[in-house]
Amino acid sequence: MKSKRRLGICLAVGILVLAVSAAAAFGSVNGYARYKQAVKDLLLREDNFTVQAQTHLSVDGERLLSVQMDYAKAGLNSAYHSREDHGGESHQEYRTVLDGVRTRFAGDSSFYSCESIERGEAFSNLLGYDVDNEMERRLVDFAETAVDLVLGELKNNVVQLGTEGDETIYQVRVARSQIPTLLNAGLSLFVYDNVGVPVSRFLTYEDEIGLLFQRYEAVTGETLPEEFRAKYASGDYDDAWYQANRRLIERLDTFSTDWNAPYWTLFEKKDQGVLYVKADGSVQDYDTVQAFLTDHPEQKYHYLEYYMGGSAALCDVVCTFRVNGAGKLTANQIQANLKTTDSAGGSHAMQMVLDLTITDYGTTTVAPLDVGDRVMRS
Repeated sequence: MKSKRRLGICLAVGILVLAVSAAAAFGSVNGYARYKQAVKDLLLREDNFTVQAQTHLSVDGERLLSVQMDYAKAGLNSAYHSREDHGGESHQEYRTVLDGVRTRFAGDSSFYSCESIERGEAFSNLLGYDVDNEMERRLVDFAETAVDLVLGELKNNVVQLGTEGDETIYQVRVARSQIPTLLNAGLSLFVYDNVGVPVSRFLTYEDEIGLLFQRYEAVTGETLPEEFRAKYASGDYDDAWYQANRRLIERLDTFSTDWNAPYWTLFEKKDQGVLYVKADGSVQDYDTVQAFLTDHPEQKYHYLEYYMGGSAALCDVVCTFRVNGAGKLTANQIQANLKTTDSAGGSHAMQMVLDLTITDYGTTTVAPLDVGDRVMRS
């Protein structure tokens, strides 16, 4: 599960970063210069602001992943909250850095953790850029020049939509034929780095933990306490609980390896498709991943690597942004449409959307994180 969540977040962030890089180089001389400088300032220089962000990913018109994020920064202090929704599941994370101490917890956890921040772990800007480091300055200059060089002929695509108060609103539309080859090559590299070699076969369980408990009790005659079941399944326990239950955990882990062996033996005989283990232990064999996803659409999020296992390329990008009278970025909406090829050669339409609002420049404060009735993890 953690690897699937990581892939989803990487897709939502990484692909859109490429889209931002493209959009940042488009526009009239004025719009281009204002946008590029505002983005650079936000990433490298601003140290007091609040960001609200929403991102979602859709495949073939169906939304598979939504992420909401709030981030506040005040010098070396910061507060972060995110909510990720996919496949009927929801995950939340809270993290605050205040006065050299990082406090964090997951929304569904009974525990929280506190740790001192080592010197150099807390940064005054988003990217951890050190203005006094000559190498980092040169890297920033190189990246900026490279973007200008690759996308330089596309600076006239900007449209000034109007003004609201002291904000100027711009929009950029980039068609497929205008997207530089190098940008799609970078996207292909990113996808391969996060997906790896295309996979066309999978072993999937309807309820692996529930089936494990059921089989363990049937074979051993030992009834697992409900509290143990809940903590083992969620992983939401501290070291004290682990030590108190270590022997039972080790027995269950060993049993898990043994009872899974027959399923893995069947799986190793498959060249492609999905071996689906149902909650009662019976097996359904699907010849293709697509056939499995047709029967189990709720599983699509967990197969993002399948949808991008062949290739991915940007088709078009729409970027709308606002810059205020002080030259600060106040809003940025980006929609990127991609064409992907799955591991079996099928074609899919993928859409990434990012909506950013940046407020409270210079007035943001960070409060202590409210941990509720959670207990500090030992």
